[in-house]
Amino acid sequence: MMRVLWLFILALPCAVAAEPKKRPPTYFDSPCKCRGDHGEDRWKAKTDKAGVPRGALAIRVSTPSELYEWVGLAGLKDDSPRKAPEESRWVRVSGRVVEVKAEADGDVHFALEDASGNKRGRILAEVPYGEHWCALRQAVFAWTKKGILFPKPFQDSSANLISARKPVVTVTGKVFFDAHHAGKNPLANRSNNDHSGELAAWEIHPVARIDEIVEVRRAELVRPPQPTRPRTRPKTRRPVHYRMNYLSHAATRKPA
Repeated sequence: MMRVLWLFILALPCAVAAEPKKRPPTYFDSPCKCRGDHGEDRWKAKTDKAGVPRGALAIRVSTPSELYEWVGLAGLKDDSPRKAPEESRWVRVSGRVVEVKAEADGDVHFALEDASGNKRGRILAEVPYGEHWCALRQAVFAWTKKGILFPKPFQDSSANLISARKPVVTVTGKVFFDAHHAGKNPLANRSNNDHSGELAAWEIHPVARIDEIVEVRRAELVRPPQPTRPRTRPKTRRPVHYRMNYLSHAATRKPA
């Protein structure tokens, strides 16, 4: 009996250590203000404030489906800095926003897929919490049901906040490999945050610039009808005297 009791006492600290640490909820008061946020793994790498480089050759133009096909990175830990040269690359990715979420670490993330919707694969683009990213966060919340003027604070959750309008945008930023969500097979480049297998572990984090693309519907491309001039009363033409005269002469001519 005493042996069983000692085994229970020895195992108790391990059980306590294995229990996940509960964190207080995060409340969003506005697009740029939240309470209770807590940074997670690789926080320093995620909040890189580098400016967008000049020159077209410094930024790779890509799509969500292309980043979905990239090979992942192995050997990253929760405190690893950015891995060079892979995570030093800048990309400019165009796609349709299909999801927006407010996270417990204060970040706002949105998911992108190809605007055409014909190819497989989605990626996440994340805007960190902080004054440096305030304007970008306002732009993202403008796509949501919350808008940019919250009627009241709301708690972080896994709910998709996107409104019915799913904009097409171009996002510029540094690529980041989320090893925490890549799980035990990082080279596969699949995030375990999504069970469909459609979400890549490669992200754009942090976002440095967002350009929204104005879509023009096919019907709007048709040339609008031109305004018609009001019809006026046609002018009375003078009679064709030569014709009338000819007919009159033929009708009145006497036979020889």
